[in-house]
Amino acid sequence: MKKTLIVCASALLVLSLSACGGVDNTGKENKADNSAKESKQEKKKKEDTTITSLNKFGTIKDQDGKAKYQISINSVKDVTKKNSVPEFDGENGEESNLEHYTNNLGVQAVQITVTMKNNSGEELSAPYLENATVLDEKDTNFVGGWKLIGSSSVEFGYSNGTDPIVKDESSGVAASVVGLQNKSKEITIIFNSEKFHDNIKFKLPVTE
Repeated sequence: MKKTLIVCASALLVLSLSACGGVDNTGKENKADNSAKESKQEKKKKEDTTITSLNKFGTIKDQDGKAKYQISINSVKDVTKKNSVPEFDGENGEESNLEHYTNNLGVQAVQITVTMKNNSGEELSAPYLENATVLDEKDTNFVGGWKLIGSSSVEFGYSNGTDPIVKDESSGVAASVVGLQNKSKEITIIFNSEKFHDNIKFKLPVTE
C-alpha cells in the first residue's frame, strides 16, 4: 500500500513539474509581432517622401547619392475657364486651348509653375511638365498640355526654338498647363529623371 502511494505521489510530482515547465510564450510572440508591424510602418513612413507643400524643394540625386538638382512647385491653379475660350480654327470649327491641346479629351486645365535649382555641373532643360507624370484624382495621367514660353503657348513635345535652359549653379522657373480627363481638387506630380535614375513626387491641391 505504501509502495502504491509513493508511486502515485511521484507521478503527481512529475505532472506538476511538467505543467510548470510549459512556459506560455504568447505574450512574447505578440510583442514580437507588434514590434515587426511598428518597424514596417516606420520604414514605410520614412520611404514616403511625397511633398505636400508649395515652395518646398525635393532633390534629384545620382546613384552615388550626390544631389544634382532641386525642384519645387510654386503654384497649382485651375485655369479651365480662361482656356475654354475658342482661339483656334479646328476641323470641327473653333477650338479652345483645352480642346486643341488635348484632342477634346480634357475637361480641366491646370497651370503648374515650377522652380529648378541646378547644381548638376551641366545645363539642363527648364522644368516643363511634358516628360513628367501628372495624375488626377482617379490616377489618370494628363491627356495633353502646353508650355508657356514668353507670350507663346507651345504644345508638349514641340519647340518654338526658344525653349529656355537652366545653367549650372543657377535657377530657372517654368510654367506648364496640363489637361486632365477628370476634374480634380488635388493632383499628383512626379518628376522622373532617367539620367540620374531618381524621382520627386508631389501631391498638392488645385486652387481656383
